[in-house]
Amino acid sequence: MEAIQIQNTEDLDFQVWTIEDIAIHLKCSVSAARIHARKLDFPKPIGGERRNRKWYRDQVIDYFRNISTQHDAQVHQLHRAQFSANQVKLTPRRGANNA
Repeated sequence: MEAIQIQNTEDLDFQVWTIEDIAIHLKCSVSAARIHARKLDFPKPIGGERRNRKWYRDQVIDYFRNISTQHDAQVHQLHRAQFSANQVKLTPRRGANNA
């Protein structure tokens, strides 16, 4: 039996995702997807089983969109802080020999 390879996350139109589906969506290993799934703010799985857990697709996608938005805002803030620090360093000193 040959495994089906999904090339595109739009092919994952199922309403419920497994950890393997999440890994495909993230383009990462199943182990890396499990690290995300263990985080406290990750959507709660359907049912309480430790094996074969499943998550609602829309909740998982929204979770990663929110993380991406928060990350982008933090990176932007960091870059602004670094730019401001560089501006201070580039300002010539008073009385410096600027000939």
